[in-house]
Amino acid sequence: MHQRYQIQYYDAALLAAAERLGAPIFYTEDLNHNQVYGSVRAVNPFL
Repeated sequence: MHQRYQIQYYDAALLAAAERLGAPIFYTEDLNHNQVYGSVRAVNPFL
């Protein structure tokens, strides 16, 4: 994910863990709102 989406390594590691666990939504303010990374959608809870 780090190379594919050009995001920081630790953000990619967290997304990969969320995907592996089957989480559909990943709440973060560091990634693009509503962008899908693999099978996980990043959602900014502050918008």
